[in-house]
Amino acid sequence: MAVRLSVVMIHTSPATPNAERIAQGVVGELIGMNGIDLILVGPLDSLGEASTDRLTLSSISGDIAILDWQHLEAIDSALGRLEISGRRAVHAADRGASDPDRSAVETGEGTDLQYRKLYLFNLNDFSRPEDVVSALAELNSVRSVRTFTLDLAANPRRPDLTESAQSPHEVAGPPKEGSGGQSDGLSDANLGKTDSSEESEEVKPAKADFDLDALIDQLDQLDP
Repeated sequence: MAVRLSVVMIHTSPATPNAERIAQGVVGELIGMNGIDLILVGPLDSLGEASTDRLTLSSISGDIAILDWQHLEAIDSALGRLEISGRRAVHAADRGASDPDRSAVETGEGTDLQYRKLYLFNLNDFSRPEDVVSALAELNSVRSVRTFTLDLAANPRRPDLTESAQSPHEVAGPPKEGSGGQSDGLSDANLGKTDSSEESEEVKPAKADFDLDALIDQLDQLDP
């Protein structure tokens, strides 16, 4: 299920023609945009207690991005006066905000509490509507990412058989001539060797079979 973001656009009379163009462009782009729910309300300082816009703000659930034409601190204060629950959260267009989760740890409020995040945007900081839309899309993309931690201690790395296992002839092959030793206690008699070349050819498959069995035994020892 896609993560959706409620975007509250403060509807006011822009101070300049360029600001009006930005406002119109942002609204036009956000309407119907995937993962975005656009909501238009009047200036925050003018919302009465029983006004429709204030009731609309109070009814929004989940994180909210607020787009206004004033400083971020003023937006934050206005939301506090309106008793809009949530905490100002840091993002690309608001580096001065704090991390709500980290603040909860520093204040001793615990890490198990989940706070609604308020992402504040001062539209005066943007020169094009495309920049505003791009910032919102990036923000929602970051919110959609789910992180998790792998418990590597519970799943230790299995031995790499390609590095630790030897070839069949190195594992269980007969000792080299003149070495005086035997491999895994094997002797020429065990392998059925005789002076007859014909008999030697007959026992070669048996030797190969035995080598394979020895290799399997060693691989079983490597795999706990």
